[in-house]
Amino acid sequence: MPAQTVEIVFVIDVSGSMRPYIDGLKRNLRSLIEPLQQSGLHVRFGMVAHAISHSKYRFHFLRPVDEGLLRDLYHGQYNIRDFFTDDAKAFLSVLDGLKTGGNETTPVALDFALDFPFGPLATTRRVIAFFSDEKIEGGIMPNGWESVISNLVDKVMARKILLYGFIPESPASLELSEAERSEMVFWNSGDFENIDFAKLLSGMGKSISVSSLQSTKEPEYSKALFGEDAPGFLTNSVE
Repeated sequence: MPAQTVEIVFVIDVSGSMRPYIDGLKRNLRSLIEPLQQSGLHVRFGMVAHAISHSKYRFHFLRPVDEGLLRDLYHGQYNIRDFFTDDAKAFLSVLDGLKTGGNETTPVALDFALDFPFGPLATTRRVIAFFSDEKIEGGIMPNGWESVISNLVDKVMARKILLYGFIPESPASLELSEAERSEMVFWNSGDFENIDFAKLLSGMGKSISVSSLQSTKEPEYSKALFGEDAPGFLTNSVE
């Protein structure tokens, strides 16, 4: 049987208030990794950090996002190292270097993560974990974003993603929680002092380690629900 891999994409709000949460994730990442390694799983990390500053999108994968990287992602000529690494220290270095500021845009960032080039379903447990201290509705999103939430749910299920959310409760986050195999932890904004990141991440690791692979053919799904594959997406002004 082929070796089993866990590919985890962290979708992280890097708006101005998020530094304590990012630091908590960084300090306790080992709590997530250990249960997976004890289960004999190979762990690979990805990232979508997101904010809007001065009415412009700001995204960071394992390197800063530019038009060339998006073109590579959506036209299949990507370098996998721009999206995943199995080097935890390298991942932590990127995490540590993230600059905070601006406002969040969680749905667009989730859509990027859902379009990542995950490994084959037969050998890969696909995971997305998203973190924000603001309700999804509290961010800045394109017009009509509300109608796209159901499409995000459809894509989560089509791509057999394990979706973990750590975010304040809201209608949009409740709708995302309806995706099959999703797990949500709802926290209150400003409640950082009461969050036990080690416990949260350890529980997430144990949950992933007992999940089953979905050894089926990659299904059809809609990419770039917000038009991320269009030229000039990153330079368009966001209201």
